Amino acid sequence: MTGPSFQMLEKILSCALGIFLAAGSAEAAAPKSATPPAVVVEAARVQSGPVERTIEAVGNLISNESVVLSPEISGRVAEIFFDEGAAVTAGMPLIRLDDSIYKAQLAQANASLILSEANHKRAEELYKQQSGTGRARDEALAKRNSDKAAVDLAEAQLGKATISAPFDGIAGLRQVSVGDYVNPGQAMVNYESIDPLKVDFRIAEVYLAALKPGQEIQVTVDAFPGKVFTGE
Repeated sequence: MTGPSFQMLEKILSCALGIFLAAGSAEAAAPKSATPPAVVVEAARVQSGPVERTIEAVGNLISNESVVLSPEISGRVAEIFFDEGAAVTAGMPLIRLDDSIYKAQLAQANASLILSEANHKRAEELYKQQSGTGRARDEALAKRNSDKAAVDLAEAQLGKATISAPFDGIAGLRQVSVGDYVNPGQAMVNYESIDPLKVDFRIAEVYLAALKPGQEIQVTVDAFPGKVFTGE
C-alpha cells in the first residue's frame, strides 16, 4: 500500500488554510457586544416606623350656624337697626315692629293688676277681721293671679315685636323694608355664623376605620391659592 502523493497533501493543506482564514475573517467582521453600564445601588438598614396615609376629597364650606329670622307676631316694620353684611353680636336688636298696640295692652294689664292687688289685700284684711268671707278672699286672689298672667302675656307680646340676633354672626340681605307689613313666619333676613366654618365633604366607606374625632384636616380653597387652613 502506498501513502498519499505530494499533490494530494498540498491540496489538503491548502483547503485547511482557506478554512482557517475564512473563520478569522468572520470573527473580525462580527460586531463586538457593548459593555452594559454599571448600576448604582444604595443600601440602607431596614427600620420600622409609622406610615402616613392622606385622603383627598372635594367639599363645600358651610356656615357654623344659619337661620332665617322671622317674626312670631304680625305687624308693620317700624325700624331696622342693622346694615346688610355687617357683623352683629348676640342679643342686638335687628328689626322692630310697630309695638304701640302691645304697649297699650301692657299698660291696661298693669292697671288691672294694681286694682286686683288692692282688692285682694283688702279682702285678706277683712277676712282676718272676720268681716269678710273666705269666698270673697279667694275670688280676689284669683282675680289678682289672672291679672298678673295678663301682664306677663302682654310683656311677652311686646318683647316679640323686636327681633334680636340669636348669636354672633353676619346679617345677610334683608327681604323687608320699613313700612312693610309682615305675618308670623315670614322671612325677613338671613343670618349666618361664619366663625368657625364647617367643611362638608364625602369619602369612601373603606376609610371609615381610619377616622376618629379630633384628627387634623387641611383645607385649600381657590380663593386663596397656596394657603392651607387647618381644622379638625
